[in-house]
Amino acid sequence: MVARRKLSTIKVVVDTSIWISYLLTPLGQISQMVALLFSDERVKFIISQELIDEIISVTERPKHRNKINAARLEGLLAYLHSFAKVKISLAEA
Repeated sequence: MVARRKLSTIKVVVDTSIWISYLLTPLGQISQMVALLFSDERVKFIISQELIDEIISVTERPKHRNKINAARLEGLLAYLHSFAKVKISLAEA
C-alpha cells in the first residue's frame, strides 16, 4: 500500500494591484491566475484589514469606479473576509 503524503498549505499574499487587475480584466491572465489559486484547496490567502481597505479605496477612484463590476467586487470582498485564513494587522507584523 502506498502512503499518501499530505499536501502542504500554500500561504499567499496578493498585492492590491493584482486584485485590481483581477477586477478590471475578468478574462485576462491575472484573473485566470487568481481563479487557479481560488480553486486550489491548498492555497490560503493571507489578508489584512488594511489591504481590504486599500482595495476598496482604489476601486472608488474616478478612473476605476465605472470600470469595475460591483457584483464582482462584492464577491471578492466577501471571499476575502470569509475564507482568508489569517487576518493580521500590519502594525502587528
